[in-house]
Amino acid sequence: MDNFSQETEEEKINQQSSENQEINDIEFEEVLDIDETQEKINQDGLEMQLAEKSEEQISDSETKLETDLSIVYGNAKKYVIYIDSENIGFIESLSTDERRKIINKNLKEQSECSIKDRANKERSRFLKHVLLAVFTFIIFFPIVFIYVNKALLISIDNYEQAKENFAKLYKEHGKIEREK
Repeated sequence: MDNFSQETEEEKINQQSSENQEINDIEFEEVLDIDETQEKINQDGLEMQLAEKSEEQISDSETKLETDLSIVYGNAKKYVIYIDSENIGFIESLSTDERRKIINKNLKEQSECSIKDRANKERSRFLKHVLLAVFTFIIFFPIVFIYVNKALLISIDNYEQAKENFAKLYKEHGKIEREK
């Protein structure tokens, strides 16, 4: 086992030394002029700086355009909308401003319809509650009064009947003196 690991290590060392020899043996055929290379690097650097400046100008102009649009449209936001296939020709024939106006008009109408629907639902709900309350007062309270009245009349009748029965009971057994 030790022999095997030593052999693999020796092979690795031999391989590395041969690679190092190959690197040292490389000869360059082309002779480069250092001054020309520096000028080329400087020109490439200038071109990169010009490209960066133009990108900054483009991003600045985009920012300015977005700022101008936000001034024109207030707090407007962009949305992606899906249009049915039968309306594509029509929407493409419109200018951007016309598209914006049509979409905003439709959204405003939908908002108004939604508000009206909500108000109608609230009114119908309120009307249902009022009708329920009216029927409750019209039907429930008279029934309660009739029930209470009947209960009181029955209680009074029971009281009078108990009084009479009590009086009869004591008269028959002689505990109450007879009135003569």
